[in-house]
Amino acid sequence: GRRGPGGGEPAEKGCGRKNPMFVIGITGGTGSGKTTALDAVRALGGEVLDCDAIYHRLLRENGYRLVFYPHVEMQRFYTPALRGDVSVATMDSADVQDLLRRCELLITDFSSVFFDAAYMGKTILFFQFDKDRYETEHYSKSLLDFSDFGEVCTTGEALLDALSAAITEKARDRDDRRDFFKYHDRHNCDRVFEAIRELLR
Repeated sequence: GRRGPGGGEPAEKGCGRKNPMFVIGITGGTGSGKTTALDAVRALGGEVLDCDAIYHRLLRENGYRLVFYPHVEMQRFYTPALRGDVSVATMDSADVQDLLRRCELLITDFSSVFFDAAYMGKTILFFQFDKDRYETEHYSKSLLDFSDFGEVCTTGEALLDALSAAITEKARDRDDRRDFFKYHDRHNCDRVFEAIRELLR
């Protein structure tokens, strides 16, 4: 590899240059000009990672459809919509339990909804790009190891790689998570009811 000054350790990318490498994130809604901005960066010689194009290709080539279900507190900012292989669903247009039953793969962050998906044996990807901030400003560190239930990704690139592996059936099975649940039947409600009745006696 390329050595640093004096033949020491490899130099960090961008170190000692007058024009260090910049990482630019371009986001925005439909029709906001993201593609135009990407084309401009590409024309200037920049390397472009078009996440939209990558996941659309993954969905299209493997026959998947992406359903985005925002947190209930955020749904007032969204309206149900369908655009190609991607749709936005809210509690007014879809039942979240039905979505969980029908899905093959769940992408979430720290939401406890992953328990439902794990119990049903679904593939789970965790996108925890703000883990440190989440654990210091919102909740304390979880008692659970999320990686026991699915792959934990902290960058967009890692999530795309994990998504690609998952939908092309290259993701490793996680049979160990089945051991987390004591029962695998249709009688959980019965057990909860009986436990409550015992407490009330």
